[in-house]
Amino acid sequence: MITLTTERGLVRIDTWSDIETLPGFDKNIDPKTAKLQSILGKYRFADHVTCGLSTCHHKHFRGYVVVAEGGRVTNIGKDCGKTHFGVDFEALSRAFDRDLLDRERREALHAARNRVDSYARQIDELKNAPKGGTWLNKQLKALRELGTGLPTNLCRVLDNLIRAQSNTLVRQRLASARELEIMRETGAIAEDDKRSKVMIDEEVGLLAGLPVLYAENDIRQLLVLDLGETMDRLRKIDIDSASSHELAMLTKRVSNIDPTLERCQQIIVIGQQFFARENLAQLAEITESADDEKHAMDFARRY
Repeated sequence: MITLTTERGLVRIDTWSDIETLPGFDKNIDPKTAKLQSILGKYRFADHVTCGLSTCHHKHFRGYVVVAEGGRVTNIGKDCGKTHFGVDFEALSRAFDRDLLDRERREALHAARNRVDSYARQIDELKNAPKGGTWLNKQLKALRELGTGLPTNLCRVLDNLIRAQSNTLVRQRLASARELEIMRETGAIAEDDKRSKVMIDEEVGLLAGLPVLYAENDIRQLLVLDLGETMDRLRKIDIDSASSHELAMLTKRVSNIDPTLERCQQIIVIGQQFFARENLAQLAEITESADDEKHAMDFARRY
C-alpha cells in the first residue's frame, strides 16, 4: 500500500506501477548530486521494491516516495534516506510522518462523524430495547438493594465467585458415616482420626451469566458514559483545526465504538441469562437459613 499526500487529501495506491507513471519519476537518482526537496508519500509492500538511488538499488519493502530539486521523483528505503541525506531527510520524514498521521486521523474522524447519527440510534436501541441496557442496569442495582435484593450472605457468595471468576455454586454439608469411612480408607483423613463431623463441599449448580457482574462489564459505564462521551466529543470537535494530541485521543475512542457496541450487546444477552428465574433460584440452594432461602426465592420469582 502506498499513501500519497496531495492538496486534495490522502491518495492510496495499491500497485507500484502507478508510482512509476508519476510525472518526473526516475529509477536512478544520484544522491551525491540530487538535493532532497520534499516527501510525497510512504509505502509498505510484502514484495520488495528496488531503491531508486543509484548508490543503492537494493530492494526494500518499505520507504518513501520523494521529490528532488528539479521535480524528479523516486523512491528510497527508510534507512537509505537517513544514510544518504542525513539530517535533511530525518527532519523531512519526521514532519511527513506527523502530518500523515494527523491526516489519517482527521480522515477517520470525518468518517465517524458521518456515522454519528447511526451510532446514536444503535446506542438508544441497546438502551431502550425490552430487557436492554436500561433494564439491565436497574436489575443490577436491585440485586444488592438492602431489604429487597438478595440476602447479604448470597451477595458475599457472588463477590467470591466474581473474584474467582467461577460460576460453580457450592454448598457445605456434613459428611456421612460412610463418607468418613471412605476418607480414612483412602487417606483423605488419618485412620486414627476420630472426628465425627467433616464438612464436604458439594456442587449444586452452575450460575449462567455471571460475567455480567464483572466490573469491566459495567453496562452503564460502557453504554451510557463511555459511548455517550465519545459521541459528544465527536459532535463538538473542530476536526480540521484540532491539535495532534486531540486527534490522537479522539481517534482512539472512536476506534472503540464498534467493538464497544458489540460488547454491550453481548453483556445484555448474558445479563438476560443471569436475571432468569430458574438461574437465580439456584442461589436458594446455598442459603444458610430458611429466611434467606425464602428471600432468595422471592427475588428469583420477580423474573
